[in-house]
Amino acid sequence: DAVSFSAAISACEKAMQWQHASQLLNILKQHQQQCDIIICNAAISSCEKGLKWKDAIQIVGLIGPFQLQPNDITFSAAVSACEKGRQWQKALEIMTVTRCLGLG
Repeated sequence: DAVSFSAAISACEKAMQWQHASQLLNILKQHQQQCDIIICNAAISSCEKGLKWKDAIQIVGLIGPFQLQPNDITFSAAVSACEKGRQWQKALEIMTVTRCLGLG
């Protein structure tokens, strides 16, 4: 269930196991399981800590198919991932989207 996946992805984030967090999120998507923004944010943060900015951006792209509303944490984690990956242009793009949505 969503609570178990959320706990597992959060554990992956804390253990810097971005690959496992990403796999769990993909399992949710493949099986059309319920997902919430907290799960996605934890997976994005996991990628950020693993210095995987591209994976973080891909997870942001999954938010639409899950029909979720991104929040400040979503974009903050994504910007941080880009910053750590030295992708300032991507970080600016995300910040522009954030402002357009009235967040941040």
